[in-house]
Amino acid sequence: MAKTKTRSNVSVEIPESIATKYRLRSAASLEVREFSGCLVIVPLHAKKNAKLRKHINAFLWDLMEQEAEEDMKAGRVSGPFTNAEELLRDLKR
Repeated sequence: MAKTKTRSNVSVEIPESIATKYRLRSAASLEVREFSGCLVIVPLHAKKNAKLRKHINAFLWDLMEQEAEEDMKAGRVSGPFTNAEELLRDLKR
């Protein structure tokens, strides 16, 4: 684990040991996602590697499932609907 801080313009410096491990260079393209209060940063070049992409997708899927379970427990869901019209009415609310 490495610690860092946000700067005044909310940029984040990735520690050198992690940047080296993931082959991050200056101006590298990163995908940032938020799940249940956690930020997930994925280097876009890693998504081109099929084996690594499989691991990333499995990890992100697990996070999305956890988030969905929390939403269901908290009652932040709609339905079930018996037909499309009910669904559309609910979406318009």
